[in-house]
This record gives sequence, C-alpha cells and structure tokens, in this order.
Amino acid sequence: MQPTVTRPIRLIAFVTLALLVWGITVTVSPAKAAAIPSTSKTLTSGGTARHYQLYRPSTIAATGARPLLIVLHPAGGTGAGFESSLNNTAQNFDSLAPKMGFQVAYPDSLTNFTGTRAWHAGCCDITSDNTDDVQFISDMIDAIPNVDKNRVYVFGFSAGAYMAYRLACDLSSRIAAFVSVAGTEADTTCVPTHPMSMMEIHGDQDAYDGYCTNTATCNPAMYRQWDRSVPEINRRWRVRDQCGAPTSKDYVSKGVTRTVSTSASCQGNPNWNVVLVTGHGTGHCLPDVNSCGNFAAQPYALSYMWGKTNQAGTVVDPGSNLLPPPGG
Repeated sequence: MQPTVTRPIRLIAFVTLALLVWGITVTVSPAKAAAIPSTSKTLTSGGTARHYQLYRPSTIAATGARPLLIVLHPAGGTGAGFESSLNNTAQNFDSLAPKMGFQVAYPDSLTNFTGTRAWHAGCCDITSDNTDDVQFISDMIDAIPNVDKNRVYVFGFSAGAYMAYRLACDLSSRIAAFVSVAGTEADTTCVPTHPMSMMEIHGDQDAYDGYCTNTATCNPAMYRQWDRSVPEINRRWRVRDQCGAPTSKDYVSKGVTRTVSTSASCQGNPNWNVVLVTGHGTGHCLPDVNSCGNFAAQPYALSYMWGKTNQAGTVVDPGSNLLPPPGG
C-alpha cells in the first residue's frame, strides 16, 4: 500500500476536502465560501437517492430547450462545494450562464468504501461497489426540464475529469463535447458513438495524475496510472475522431508557459477537434482557482465547448469567444 502524503494546495474551497487518489490525501485549505445560485435536487437512480445542484438562470424563459453544462467535482467533494469554489473566480460558469443562456448541473458522487466521495469512473481503485454513475448522469439529464439534448457538455476536474472521460466513452450518445482538467482516461475499450470534441488541460509536473510524455522512462513518482501518458490519450482521441496532426502554439500567463496543441476539422467537420493544453512546470491544479499561472479556465473551456455540436451555428475555436487563449 502506498504511503499517504499530505500536501496543502491553495484551492479556494467551500469546505476542507480530502482528495483520495491512489493512496494520496491532498488537503484543500478552507476559505470564505462563495454564494451559489443553484438549488438542490434529488432523483432516484438504480434504487438509490442521488443529489445534484441545478442552476437555471431566471433570464432563461420557462419553456424552450437550453444547453446543459455538467460540472463534476474532484474526489472528496460535493457538487455544491465545487460550485462554491469555482464561484470565487471572476469568470465562472454560474456568472456566464445568464449571459449565454445555459443551465448548469453540479452532481454529487456517492461515498465509497474508504468513506470518501468518489466517482465510479473505472479507475484508481477508489470505488469497489456497483454504483452506476453513468446511469445516474443519464437519469439526471432526463430529470432536468427543457434540456437541448444536442448540447450537453461536461467539465471535470481531477477525479471529476476521470468521470468526464467515462461519460464521453460510455454515454457518448448524449454528450456533445467535454473538457478534462488534470484527469485522464481509464476506459481501455472506449468507442464513442460519434466524433467527440475534447480538451485536456494538464500540468506536466502533475504528481497525482501524471502527465509523462514518455511512458517507457517515466518517473514512477510522477505517473501512478496506466501505461498511457496524457499526450498518448490525446493522440488516441485524434485517431477516434479521425483528426489530422496537431498544430501547437505557446502562450505565457503570469510566468507560466502553456502549449496549446489543436487538431482541427476532424473528419473534415470544423465543429470537431481535439485539444491538449499543457502547463509547463505546473502540477495538479485548476488554473483559475489554484495558483498555477492563472488563466480563466472556466470561460476558456466553455468557449471551446460552445461551438462543438452538430447544430448549425458559429464555430468557436479555443478562447476566441469569451476570452483570449492562456496569456492572451
């Protein structure tokens, strides 16, 4: 069994969280909780009561289908706690929802055998029961009124990012695009039902969900997962989506260089592309919440996902809609 290491991270949090990932406990320091506009909802999935927060801005008409953004919390957290953490930033999903006319759902995972809340994402040995979180998310989409079923997007951080990959693989018929921050894919048999636009935002010094550009010579302390590095997983998504070779550009924000590698027009469709944002020298962090060379990751991720749908509309390249790319 691996030793437990406690490391403080400057994450603005709703409560003190313990992130249990591969035997490592990450302590998140508490701070003043930001207000959340969402309301608590409950549904029954697989015979179990499941909970989520839902924010439908009052500016959205009572009728009419609207896009849905699903935001997945890290291990040890809750939907409400993660929403509060994100809302401590100037540009957050809740503040953007009224302007862009979408709903936001923040679901809760269940408590696992270690006593920690964790997603059943097919990884990390942190879930040992038969919880079906994929079915829960599907049931949640059905339970939320007036969802545009062609525009359901997923954003996840850390263990929530693992779950984002799981949904993209196992619930792809209901997901238009997803963004993972500091996560990776655990599904070795992933076959999406349609081309899936995706973005991974990852620090190359991530000690919890290792980046590792060369798995053959990777330092085990930096890579605790499988035999696939983050760039390799991104390459596999390019293959799945039948994309061409990526083009890369560097951006600098607060002393941190980020390389944005984009494979555009997969299968000749400008609505489909695969993106990898590599933070050089950064670790396991959410850029606009943690202190890791801040850039506005929430609007950046949202602006990427917004145009990634089969519906007609303006194609949105990474960062071109709400804010410039990292460092712009």
